[in-house]
Amino acid sequence: MTMIRGLPGVVVALVLSAPAMATWRVAETDHFRVYGEQSESALRERAALLEDYSALLRMLTNAPSAVAGAPRLDVFIVGDIAKTRPFGRLDRYVGGYYIASAGRIAAFAETGENGQAILLHEYTHHFMLGNAGVAYPKWYVEGFAEYFSTAKFKPGTIEFGTVHR
Repeated sequence: MTMIRGLPGVVVALVLSAPAMATWRVAETDHFRVYGEQSESALRERAALLEDYSALLRMLTNAPSAVAGAPRLDVFIVGDIAKTRPFGRLDRYVGGYYIASAGRIAAFAETGENGQAILLHEYTHHFMLGNAGVAYPKWYVEGFAEYFSTAKFKPGTIEFGTVHR
């Protein structure tokens, strides 16, 4: 849940250098490329969720539509987030992070119980950096991401702003 800058290529290389038996799959939409060792259907669900969530944030903030031809955001869904960091240690309570650097823009989230909320939280950082037009204080950025990351899409309704367990 921390914004980190630098070393993007090394991070991605470590994530993608999983054991030989692991099968990495990818699901792509207009705005996202989601990688993981999950089933194709699970990755497609995550990618579709991100598209819906992006549309929700754009609607609520009056942000313009995504720029046509803009690169897709790479999203990595991993079983153990600690294995994605080549240098330094992550706090044991970190379940995801967002990288924005000259070399790569990507979000990382774990598959666990809170995986969806973490994924939405990290995407919110990407959304705010790309659409805010101003620099907000960290407390606002984190609060905004936490508030909207609780989004649940149900037939006919979208629920958000609840409290994480």
